[in-house]
Amino acid sequence: RWPNAKIVCIDHWPFYAEHLKNLGAEFYQVNMHNADEFETGVEKIIKDLKLKSRPVLLTNPPYTDGTQGANEIYTTIIDRAINLLDPIAICSVTPENLINGGQKKEALRKKILKNYGLKNVDFLEQNRDWKGDISVDTISLVAEEDYAGLTEVRGRFLNTTYNVDMSKFTELINGETQDIHDWLIFAQTTEKLKLRPIDCTKVCKSAAAFATTSRVGWLV
Repeated sequence: RWPNAKIVCIDHWPFYAEHLKNLGAEFYQVNMHNADEFETGVEKIIKDLKLKSRPVLLTNPPYTDGTQGANEIYTTIIDRAINLLDPIAICSVTPENLINGGQKKEALRKKILKNYGLKNVDFLEQNRDWKGDISVDTISLVAEEDYAGLTEVRGRFLNTTYNVDMSKFTELINGETQDIHDWLIFAQTTEKLKLRPIDCTKVCKSAAAFATTSRVGWLV
């Protein structure tokens, strides 16, 4: 589609440098465990490349900086990359909490949703999509400038797709199917979720029976 497009790869580690170069990409190694050094490195690359048009941003940044604790440096890396490159579209693989978490994730999510339309979100499954355990739930997303259509979502466990109108929301929870998603949205109001006394024995038996036939369940 873009035969003259230039592919520029930036990574913290050089392991795939030769492979990427053999595929025709340009490779730059930048410290991505330090946000300030990352920003300085990308600024230099932008200056060297003399970009004449706005790029598409493809990201799968480090989820932490390698130290103990979940410091989630990926939010800062993506945020600064957007500020530096002003991309026309973003394709990213990140921890799931970018799309439904609070604090830094919420600020970055609102920034993306304000400037881009969310076209696709896949809730990735570790064995199917990663071919192994990476110890964190992840998503992939595609956001495009000027896109105003529905967001196509693929569930993690049932591997089915459904549509969400993200103009009504600032976060996204995996609903697995269209019917379940629509029901969750229908139910999630203070008025519709009034608590009432129930026979716990009957509920627990029903939940146990459901759990034996499905990998995913909700009990409201």
